[in-house]
Amino acid sequence: MFRSKLSGSRVLVIGGTSGMGFGVSKACVYEGSTVIIVSSKESRVASAISRLKEANPNAQVEGRVCNVGNADDLESNVAQLFDSIQGPLDHIVFTAGDELAIGPVSGLSVPTIIQGGTVRFIAPLIIAKYAAERLTKSRSSSYTIVGGERSKRPTPGWAIPASYIAGLNGMVRALAMDLKPIRVNLVHPGAVKTEMWETLPEDVRNQAWEDIARRYPTGIIGSPDDVAEAFIYLMKDANSTGSVVHTNGGSLLV
Repeated sequence: MFRSKLSGSRVLVIGGTSGMGFGVSKACVYEGSTVIIVSSKESRVASAISRLKEANPNAQVEGRVCNVGNADDLESNVAQLFDSIQGPLDHIVFTAGDELAIGPVSGLSVPTIIQGGTVRFIAPLIIAKYAAERLTKSRSSSYTIVGGERSKRPTPGWAIPASYIAGLNGMVRALAMDLKPIRVNLVHPGAVKTEMWETLPEDVRNQAWEDIARRYPTGIIGSPDDVAEAFIYLMKDANSTGSVVHTNGGSLLV
């Protein structure tokens, strides 16, 4: 009888209360994992746990609060997060994000560059430091980080985020060697319908979705549930490390 490779595993999802991270959390619950979801706000953690248990009353879910958005206290916050978790972990997924530092090159400064990469680049690297000690040292264990396709097809104003996203490719390859036999991989999604779009007026958002979907070979924008499958695959495939999975509706083809 088939049994999921993730059944009974313990998965930490940093950024697991919304968007792609919540999609991963749902998928892990479905696979029979115990999931620890992390967000910078207690209210988001409570809401996400409620939604997961409403969808699956038997869900084994815990929550933690950890803010990775400030470089000054980033490492101390991450250390406190791992101190609060009892026992070993089998998988860590990093999908946390913040407002993208999009703007003209004329507006660049050292502080904006550092802040623009704190969550999306510095945080996953610091987390790797603690993951090395807390993940079960086995090729069955993994650390999976989210990236993005804009590093390959940037548009004007994307110098900061595209640079950091591109850097993640080297990061996961190096970490795969540093953390071995623990596996380290990267997921590059294209456009995904997440809560981050809600900052736009509804009519603008809907028009953007239509324009993107029309351009994609699949004819649709991916959902968090679609993209979650890439993370689940990388958690399950014990032969994959230092690898990149693209889930983008064919955006790089057009």
